[in-house]
Amino acid sequence: MGCITAVLASRPARKALGLMLAALTVALFLLNLRRAGERAGRLAERLSTSERTHEIQRQMLEAASRRPRDRDDLAQRLRDVLARSLVGKVFMTRNAFCSCRR
Repeated sequence: MGCITAVLASRPARKALGLMLAALTVALFLLNLRRAGERAGRLAERLSTSERTHEIQRQMLEAASRRPRDRDDLAQRLRDVLARSLVGKVFMTRNAFCSCRR
């Protein structure tokens, strides 16, 4: 035991021990930085996924708010679309016919 104490009490041994402790501290700090970076990357990926999911849910809610409430609303909407498309065709046909007659 006295031999180890004598070696550790010497100036070069204390200096070497201090350098080893400094190297160990730097290595642990770098490992902690790496782990923190990995964690930050996982959190960023989770945030991205969450934002994408919320956007899709918002689109689904908007689509649900525009849907017809019942069968009568659906029938009325189909009638309106059909009427608009027929009016457009009649208007286009009438204009084509009128321009040919002139």
